Amino acid sequence: MKLPILRALAAAGGLAAAGVARSHRKLLAAPDPHRGRDVLDLDGSSRFVESEDGTPIHVIETGPADGPVTVLVHGFVSTAAAWSLVVPDLVEAGHRVVLMEHRAHGASGLGHEGLQLLPLGDDLAAVIDSLTTPAPVTLVGHSMGTTAAFALALRRPDVLSDRVGHFVGVSALHRGRGKPLGLELKKHVLHTAAYDWARRRRALGVVCTRSALGPHAGYTLTAATYDMYLEAGPDVIEFLGRELLTFDYAHALEDFKVPTTLLVGTADTKTPPRLAYRIADDLPDARVVELEGTGHMAPLESPQAVVDAVLAATP
Repeated sequence: MKLPILRALAAAGGLAAAGVARSHRKLLAAPDPHRGRDVLDLDGSSRFVESEDGTPIHVIETGPADGPVTVLVHGFVSTAAAWSLVVPDLVEAGHRVVLMEHRAHGASGLGHEGLQLLPLGDDLAAVIDSLTTPAPVTLVGHSMGTTAAFALALRRPDVLSDRVGHFVGVSALHRGRGKPLGLELKKHVLHTAAYDWARRRRALGVVCTRSALGPHAGYTLTAATYDMYLEAGPDVIEFLGRELLTFDYAHALEDFKVPTTLLVGTADTKTPPRLAYRIADDLPDARVVELEGTGHMAPLESPQAVVDAVLAATP
């Protein structure tokens, strides 16, 4: 009995591999306005800020020292490079752009509080406190970066009220979706050599990443998203992934009195427009802007929309 079963499994694996190869070739052949470009290229000066629990938080700064300050906070298993298509236009418009990398992401370290969401508020506060500008900053968060902003409201409401003039939430999160069985199963394989081998198969990884972007995003943006994911360790994927599925920051919204613009892609399957409108309803001062055909990776897919939202919010 074992031989037929093994043959069936081998056949299924072969079909799956062939399907991945076809999907990968199809994506490679699709129109790609960024083909041949390194969309994760990011220039700027680098420094570190120490958070409340001792975590060294990596900060990148660029643009004129005397310009209005925009703070960009990336999402889960991304890096500051997720904003690379946004930064040049903001700098050209005269903005001082400050990018932070979450704990255990990019070049940032991991402090005593570890991989939890609430300490992201302390990390963000440390970055904002390190700025010398007397004027309020424009805070922009993508996905888990919006969670960091709501964590800021809970951990350091003084920084939010005194130092932030406007918040732009991109692909916003405020409540987890619950803990699915798949997460429980996945935690048993995340630290195995087999999982590490599988996630580093480029064709497979890029094809699996495709669901994070809208239908018009080409190979370059999809591969860039996958490349940032590859930098994340299994602990980040497991523990922060679990937190993102189980957290609930809805109670922070009624005290989030900063004027807010929520950008959401109409093709975003992870944080769809209905969630953005639900968040806006619970915020004291918020509006929603839908981005047609954009998926979850709006900073890469629709950078001009992010720039426009920031410029509109700048006094």
